Amino acid sequence: RTAGRTRLAARACRSAVSLADKSGNRYEMQWCRIEYGQLFARAGRWERAREPWQTGWSEHPGADSVPAGILSLLLGRADVRRDASAEAETRLDAVEAWLQRHRAPYLRAQALQLRAEVLLARADAAAAEPAARAALDAFEALPAPADTAAAALEFARIANGNGLAARVPVGEWLRRSAACFELVGDRSGRERALALAVDW
Repeated sequence: RTAGRTRLAARACRSAVSLADKSGNRYEMQWCRIEYGQLFARAGRWERAREPWQTGWSEHPGADSVPAGILSLLLGRADVRRDASAEAETRLDAVEAWLQRHRAPYLRAQALQLRAEVLLARADAAAAEPAARAALDAFEALPAPADTAAAALEFARIANGNGLAARVPVGEWLRRSAACFELVGDRSGRERALALAVDW
């Protein structure tokens, strides 16, 4: 998935979900659905992405582990795309409460990402810019360049969609996105970032 080979990744994810379901291992079932849904989100198909995430969440609806927290945050990101930022923030609050008692850098980066997306969706440019920077820096510190690339691209998309292009650093986000996509060998992702930069 991180290299942009979505067809191979989709085939692998479907197989992994099937095997995880047969094993009954909740941890594996959650992670497989996280990855499967990410493939649809990457293509902008957020409602389709919601389906495996919701299934994974419904099996254990509580943000009490890293994969459960990520599922909740991903559902929150899907909420943002359906103009349901209040629901997204409720999910975010629960995960942030868990993070106060646990050290989980990857989950924290995901939480920072949702925080920035909620602020962008609300057109709060003043708060969104530092929130987005914190999320991108958190992903880079892991390091997780594929997540950095995807997050920066989504920030730019949401900003453009909410009329914030002149008030937040969309160009910087897209350059950062393209550079990180190139780093992981994801040519299609890099092309999407560059295409949006041209349109912007």
